[in-house]
Amino acid sequence: MKFVNLFTLNAVRSAKEKNKFYGLDIFWQIQLSDQVPIAISSQASNILIELLTQPSFSSQLQVYLDKAFKLLSHGPSTAVVQALKLARLIISVQPEQGDKKKLTKSEFVEKLEKESKILTLLLEDCSRYNTEAGKIMGESKENRDPKSDPIIAGIPHSIHVQTRLDFLEFILFLTQGRIEPTEAQINQLWSVYFSHAIHPADSARVLSWLAKAVDQNREKKEKSKEEKKPEVYSLFPAKLNQYIFDLLCTKLDYVTLSKDGYDCFESYFVWINHSQDSIYPCNRTNVVVLEYTKLIGLDSLWSIVTKASNSEVSSAAAKFLTTLHIRLDFNFQSDTKKKDI
Repeated sequence: MKFVNLFTLNAVRSAKEKNKFYGLDIFWQIQLSDQVPIAISSQASNILIELLTQPSFSSQLQVYLDKAFKLLSHGPSTAVVQALKLARLIISVQPEQGDKKKLTKSEFVEKLEKESKILTLLLEDCSRYNTEAGKIMGESKENRDPKSDPIIAGIPHSIHVQTRLDFLEFILFLTQGRIEPTEAQINQLWSVYFSHAIHPADSARVLSWLAKAVDQNREKKEKSKEEKKPEVYSLFPAKLNQYIFDLLCTKLDYVTLSKDGYDCFESYFVWINHSQDSIYPCNRTNVVVLEYTKLIGLDSLWSIVTKASNSEVSSAAAKFLTTLHIRLDFNFQSDTKKKDI
């Protein structure tokens, strides 16, 4: 690998012909092969990324981004992890501040979405991966150990799932609302990881990911200068958060609800009710109820308390429900009081 790396560098520095980047394709093929040990394919991926970040190879960034999205579009889906890793790197090396000749990171991603429909490609790939990986796993989902992590094409299943979710979060966070999933795409995500999940742990992974979308410990990158009140973070637009919360209220099985599932429910409960001025601030650990009778999702919270078989879930839900009943302030109106919390 070191020899090929040095050969590639020397070829670029000394060769005058146009086809002087052929060494890159060697690493591209190695990283995608399921016939080599995972340590070797990972090393090839890292070398390819390292080479592409060098100025001498800048002309190849778009070439390999096209390769990555072609793989995302046509598969095999079990090889997409390395392609997404590479695509994220290529996007990340774009400048924060653009000019007439160069797009910023966010503008670059918006252009990709317009030309390639990367959200659609990514979600279609998630479905395709489920089909391919499900066949490799063999046994039915019900017989799979939730604590297991099957190896798919040399990579743990959890990495396949999380890499796709992380890339989706990456492009949404980068564009700050200028690229938005549709309700149909959220339904597709729900279908892949809930209705047709191939591993018992997949639902918990996605619920944790959804909870991060309204995590108030993560600050928004861009803030409006005209804002008159503290900004509340959300990866999704308000309308889509409401749609997700409706799914959580109507589609989750409260009897078998996991702690990840409950944390996700509570995060959206607080976000939605804060957006309706029924709770302040938008923080799970320090809420004051302004309009108890207008709280949305209270019946679902009661159902979790009374139905959850997981003692950790029922205990957390009961504690939060108690908080909602004792931290009432119907006269909590002024911005001055809000600042005192």
